[in-house]
Amino acid sequence: MGTHAAVGGDGPATQAAGPRVPAYRPLNGWCLGAVAGAALGWFLGGPWWLWPTLAAAALGVAWLRRAAAPAALCLACLCLFAARGADRQAHAARFAEALAEAQAQDAPLPLRLTVGPDLRRVDSGPNRPAYHRFTAQSPTLPDGTPALPHVVKVNFRAPAGSPPPAIGQAWLIRARPVGAADAKTLTLNANPRNATLLRDPPHPTLRARLAALRAHLARNLARGVTPGEALYAQTMTLGADRPIPREELQVFADAGIVHVLSISGLHVGVVAALLHLLLGWAGLGPRARAGLLIPLLGGYLLLIGAPPAAARATLMATVWLLGPCLRRKPDALTALSLSAALLLAHDPTLIGDVGALLSFLTLAGILLWTPLLLPPLLRRLRADAPPARGGPLPLGQAWRRAQAFLAAVSLSAWLAALPICLCVFGRVSLIGLLLNLVLPGLTVPVVWGGLAAALLGDLLPGLAVALNCLSAACLGFVTLAAEAALALPGAVYEADALLDPASALFLQLLFLALPLLLR
Repeated sequence: MGTHAAVGGDGPATQAAGPRVPAYRPLNGWCLGAVAGAALGWFLGGPWWLWPTLAAAALGVAWLRRAAAPAALCLACLCLFAARGADRQAHAARFAEALAEAQAQDAPLPLRLTVGPDLRRVDSGPNRPAYHRFTAQSPTLPDGTPALPHVVKVNFRAPAGSPPPAIGQAWLIRARPVGAADAKTLTLNANPRNATLLRDPPHPTLRARLAALRAHLARNLARGVTPGEALYAQTMTLGADRPIPREELQVFADAGIVHVLSISGLHVGVVAALLHLLLGWAGLGPRARAGLLIPLLGGYLLLIGAPPAAARATLMATVWLLGPCLRRKPDALTALSLSAALLLAHDPTLIGDVGALLSFLTLAGILLWTPLLLPPLLRRLRADAPPARGGPLPLGQAWRRAQAFLAAVSLSAWLAALPICLCVFGRVSLIGLLLNLVLPGLTVPVVWGGLAAALLGDLLPGLAVALNCLSAACLGFVTLAAEAALALPGAVYEADALLDPASALFLQLLFLALPLLLR
């Protein structure tokens, strides 16, 4: 059976079941061609080969499909993206030259920048002054050359009594960057002696207002629980400004459940499910629910500070929800591939970002492998029988079906992430296969209860305390389960050497192609 008919196509069965619903399936081939071309360009020679290979892949798909109008549109878009990519490369080369010159002369590098919304106060420890840390927005040299492709972090130490930096302020900082010239992140140690305030924000910006609102809601999540317990709930619900301690985060990483803590597609999906449920209770139809879910998810993304993983998940959810709004049939693979193509056009370097690769490849593995793994698991657990006379499923059978679905999703995600984990980290969590059957489900009460406690904490403080205690109990169980699982022998497999990129790429393509070949 062809891919089109197997996944979301308008086959005979679909037409016989009811009126034909058009699908935006053709976008899938275009977007997958663009992503494949970009990946090939990255591995062949980095950004220099990226755009020619992308253009060749997209035009090749157009020629095979004999689609003149889509080919012309795709070529026009590729010309725009190529011009943007060439301009980005030129800026990156100029900034690299200025950075290398400053490091060779041991001279400060002047940068114009704006204080980002992640501004936070960092306590250095006893008998050491605190400082403020933030990510610079739009950092440029004095001549306007952007600091590409680096992320600029600033540690600002203000003397006692002087006002700290504020979100939205523009500064000129002359400091020696800490970090190698080829590092992705550059750190500047600033103080009033080497920093000049250029401009105060004329009024509180939207990001500043959202940051203040997020801080207020985070205080409601701290009612009745310890600061450590509150930090976990704040991180999973709102994206806390303070990071979780490294040693505690490593426990979750070794157990293969670190995605439970950081806001990612799992949490966006949990929030979307809650909003969908509430809008359904309000009596809204499918199109109205989809139309309202898009701005609501966008507002939640802005509230939590738009972390990259949540932004990717929100974009995929938006593409999916646009189907009913445009009277089209939603398709998960199309939403995934189109989101990847749009993000790649915005930032081509995402091809080499491990977090982005894990997000998209894991979801692709779930979409491709789960339909194949689920039927045998249902038969194995004797949960494949239909309900009697069209009634509801018995409780035991519904529970076995849920366990089969979780097992299929967990195994699919684990297989999809295996090559990258062996190539980048050299280790794989084996116990994570079992933990992911149960522990991600506890994200639902934590996130739903956290949102209720954050929004209703000022009106109903007693309810906020009860919900926070429930979240603390769930998170405590997750922590104990992770620590107990890691104590088992063979919980984590550590390879003797990192898997080379060519072998990792071959295994990744094999894992993604096998489900299509087996259908």
